[in-house]
Amino acid sequence: MKPKIRTKDDAGIPRPGSRAARRLRKREFNRKKFDAARNAARNEVFNKAHAELNKDANGKPRPLLDDYSEELATILCDLVAGGMTLTRIAQFPGMPAPYTVYRMLDAHPEFKEQYKEARERQVQQIEEEIKDIADDGRNDTYINDMGQVKTDWDVLGRSKLRIETRRWLLQCLRPHVFGEKRTNINLPGEPPPLDEERIKKLSDKELTSLVRICDKLGLSLVPEESRK
Repeated sequence: MKPKIRTKDDAGIPRPGSRAARRLRKREFNRKKFDAARNAARNEVFNKAHAELNKDANGKPRPLLDDYSEELATILCDLVAGGMTLTRIAQFPGMPAPYTVYRMLDAHPEFKEQYKEARERQVQQIEEEIKDIADDGRNDTYINDMGQVKTDWDVLGRSKLRIETRRWLLQCLRPHVFGEKRTNINLPGEPPPLDEERIKKLSDKELTSLVRICDKLGLSLVPEESRK
């Protein structure tokens, strides 16, 4: 009886030159081959999708990251300062897609500073647009078939939506100026404002429970002014 040849060592790893090692090497080669083919197919699909997305309304290619120029940056910043979004700018022929603009901002610091100033001027433009929308009452009324003047509530609702949207944008762009003011804000670790009237209405049992909870939290029911 022939002795059994061990193809693996004590750790379970195939010995070099054994049949198990050759099978493992072949399996590893096939896996790498499959991964390479799969990645090539993915890249081909991505390149086709990227080429389609990088076309304007006329089917012409948009500017890419390498097509950056100071003239293009100036045009983009002027349009942004005028209140236009990057999505709307991309609809014009010869304008880059929004994601291309973001890549240009990361690659060119001078363009990033110029774009930041344009966004600051955009705030002033939005303020003027809110005033213009509110003052424009040309389409607020209409004359029906009976010759009566009626209020067009659809137009008023649309104008209200436009104003509210711009107000929300201002709150996002300048929260310290246009954000909602909050009062009675407690800093972390500070007790809430003391309501003496409500405490006086508590029963003895409720007051005992409140004192016990305040002791656990390290708070005091006595106002700071009274302690002085």
